[in-house]
Amino acid sequence: MTKTVSINDVSIHTVVALVQNGDDIVIEENGNPVAKVTLIDQKLEDEFLSWEAANDEDLLKVEKEI
Repeated sequence: MTKTVSINDVSIHTVVALVQNGDDIVIEENGNPVAKVTLIDQKLEDEFLSWEAANDEDLLKVEKEI
């Protein structure tokens, strides 16, 4: 379920708790949506971390060559 909250009325702890409960959160400022917070898919997170680690290794190789 998507819930909309005002940027002035929300804390990061509330947003995280709602997202962990399965809700998507749209944050509005002056009635305009500015951000959407959603739970990270664990498989997607693992792929990102693998990609990030691989690129870190590549950067270290380049730094050694320089």
